Amino acid sequence: MDYTEKFIALKHKPINEVVDTIRQLAESNGVRLSNVLVDEDGIGGGAVDFLKCKGFLNGSKAVRDNYMNLKCDCYFKLGELITTNAITFESTYKDTIVKELEMIRREKIDSDGKLRVTNKEDLKKRFGMSPDFADAIMMRCFYELKKNFGKYAFG
Repeated sequence: MDYTEKFIALKHKPINEVVDTIRQLAESNGVRLSNVLVDEDGIGGGAVDFLKCKGFLNGSKAVRDNYMNLKCDCYFKLGELITTNAITFESTYKDTIVKELEMIRREKIDSDGKLRVTNKEDLKKRFGMSPDFADAIMMRCFYELKKNFGKYAFG
């Protein structure tokens, strides 16, 4: 099935504007709020509370056992999708997306043997920016790891 996902950047917007935008987008695209995924770390927790949608906690338990946390699991899944050309980017933000994805690296495995990626604080220090678009795309991979989560209808 062919589908397109689009980006709407809401940097430095008040929570009520973010919540209203998400509600409008979900409604106009026929998506139940229970199938909307919002980064729950930081101020996103407020959006999750208002919308009663699914929250994404970066440091929560990975879906697959050999990853440090959910964020790492999703980034490695994203890498698999990019490598197999199962995902491509055609967006006005393409250059930013590519730049941000190139920032993300596999980190050295610790004694626990879990796979991990560079943490956001290190990326901000090294590159002077946060990988916001890359993180949004990474979060989308949650639904690739948990394919039976939620019910979907395509028109």
